[in-house]
Amino acid sequence: MSPIIGVGVIGVAPGRSWAAVAHIPALKALPGFEVRALSTTRMESARAAAEEFGVALAFDNHIDLVNAPGVDLVAVTVKVPHHRELVLAAIAAGKHVYCEWPLGNGLAEAQEMVALAGAKGVHAVVGLQARAAPVMGYVRDLVAEGFVGEVLSTTLVGSGMNWGAMIDPPNAYTADRKNGATLLTIPFGHTIDAVCQALGQSGVVALRARQQHALRLHFSLEPRDHTGGARQVGRQICFLLAQSGVLRAQSLRFGAGLTLFVSHYSTGRIS
Repeated sequence: MSPIIGVGVIGVAPGRSWAAVAHIPALKALPGFEVRALSTTRMESARAAAEEFGVALAFDNHIDLVNAPGVDLVAVTVKVPHHRELVLAAIAAGKHVYCEWPLGNGLAEAQEMVALAGAKGVHAVVGLQARAAPVMGYVRDLVAEGFVGEVLSTTLVGSGMNWGAMIDPPNAYTADRKNGATLLTIPFGHTIDAVCQALGQSGVVALRARQQHALRLHFSLEPRDHTGGARQVGRQICFLLAQSGVLRAQSLRFGAGLTLFVSHYSTGRIS
């Protein structure tokens, strides 16, 4: 591999996708990386994205991207239901992989991808970005240095953006929990990882979940231009997820308490 790591990004929608607003700008700002290829499901959109970001290669399928000679690392930045297919294809091609969280739609898919990456000897990374956030690194250092003393109890309250009364059409797939993109798998997954990062990976030894206010309801798909009527769609939604657990500190014979609350975020626009 050359000193410059060539990156291929799967799933780029200029102006609104994670790849466009986060991954590509970050890669362009980092030394040692070069975005060399992009792919979408249509050549027209792939070429438009490649032109906007100054990328040499554009593909309308992921197979050509993962097999491109200049691509060393594949970034999978699409919706959860497609992660398994794309990650497995990249690994099979011998490429290193960065995949957005959640890695798979359920534990079995994630284990399958991890096993193949190990068998192929490639690096595979999941995008739990709280680990790279300076504020979380600072909290972790304070805890590790003993600044806060012995951690006896921790409470965290957070909210997720995509499970309120209104939702935009590109994110409508989160209305069906079978797609693996839920309040539990996305905002809570990021949250508990941040807790583990701050308190130590072995600090959380037990968790028990309690889902509150889970019901079948109707929500609105917000028109992209805010001019048309909102389409009503039914879904199973969890408004509040509570987790209680145990922290195991070296000097504690018994565990200390851990409580997390993750709720939905609503814009307040009700149709």
